[in-house]
Amino acid sequence: MHDLTPFERRLAERLDVEFEGAAGTFDPVAIASTAVGRRTARDRLLNRLALGPLPVSPVARSAALVGAVALLAMATVVVAALATRGAHGRLASVRTNGDVVVAAADGSDVAVIGHVARPALFTQIEWAPDGGHLAILDEDLQLTIMEPDGTVTARRTVDLGTSRFEWSPDGQLLAIYDGHWLPSDPDCGPPLVHPHLDVISPDGALAWSATIPDDLRYMAAAGELAWSPDGRDIAIVGTTQACRQYLPLRLWLVNEQVSQGPLDSEEDGFNGPAPFWLPDGRLAVAQTQTLLATVSPAGVTSKIVDLDETDCACVFAATWGLSPDGQRLAFSSNRGLEVLNLATGTVRHVPADLSGFGGMFGVRWNPDGTALLTDFGVEGSGPPSVLAIDVETGAIRTVLTETRLVAVLD
Repeated sequence: MHDLTPFERRLAERLDVEFEGAAGTFDPVAIASTAVGRRTARDRLLNRLALGPLPVSPVARSAALVGAVALLAMATVVVAALATRGAHGRLASVRTNGDVVVAAADGSDVAVIGHVARPALFTQIEWAPDGGHLAILDEDLQLTIMEPDGTVTARRTVDLGTSRFEWSPDGQLLAIYDGHWLPSDPDCGPPLVHPHLDVISPDGALAWSATIPDDLRYMAAAGELAWSPDGRDIAIVGTTQACRQYLPLRLWLVNEQVSQGPLDSEEDGFNGPAPFWLPDGRLAVAQTQTLLATVSPAGVTSKIVDLDETDCACVFAATWGLSPDGQRLAFSSNRGLEVLNLATGTVRHVPADLSGFGGMFGVRWNPDGTALLTDFGVEGSGPPSVLAIDVETGAIRTVLTETRLVAVLD
């Protein structure tokens, strides 16, 4: 591991532990060095994601995709677990030493309110939309819920460091999509997870558990969830295939009473960043690396935009984020950062010079919708930082240092 940066070395070591005894052939060093990669290695990462120009056999393409999705999902948890709801213009962050801090939207007025276990890889942090609580998942698999003054209201141990959680729109409930690795088939690569979904209150009490199909699985760190704007339904990602080489991914809707799905046909499915809900209640997914569409509960799809039909010559890559007004989608692509106008279908490249920075895995909006908050390390050395990038000019400024994690309360 001598050719890896300290962060890549840590990631490779943690991947080795996470998949030990569960995966087939797996090279954590190679995946860490490629997937975390430098900006100049973006093409190698896209090829590993099965987005690049090189022809790949279906099985190899699927194995590479899921391995990279797993790695990216883990790294995304670390480098940019950002939330974009609320009304108070505050940031919350976990520093690399485990300090939990809150700050003004411009990064000023920083105050340490608590501490969690070493956060360098798997920490997630999310504001409740009403601003009343923070939820933090650290590398010791402890999910901590605390108030903005640092008062801890609940702690819960989860099954995996790659589990996901999301607050309800009113901030009164927290959904946790969790589960254990299943025994691995060496021909299938990284293993599947047998999931469960629990919904708890801020004091840790179980509100309800979803009834999901017993054969539902999600693939290596690709278990995503998204709560509908009306708070009724939760969209979850999964598959009923026994092996992760069978793509694409599928969507289910669950609530306190029933589960419904899959919403899409096996031929459609989706293949991209996590699904998200539009303010009007439509569920949006990337059906391919260029096609963004909505999926109705009846399984009817409707195209929003096909990037192949625009002049951007780009693809949906590792992550995206909806603007505070719900009108624009920022996403990382094979050429940097883009902003998609959801009403017109036009794509605008953000003219930021990102040379000299390391890999990017997360992008969200600042509270007023004028800049993108994303995470970078300085190439070769320097602390990880959260940057604000002006969507019009591409101007870059550092908002927080010694952290790759930030939650945004609008």
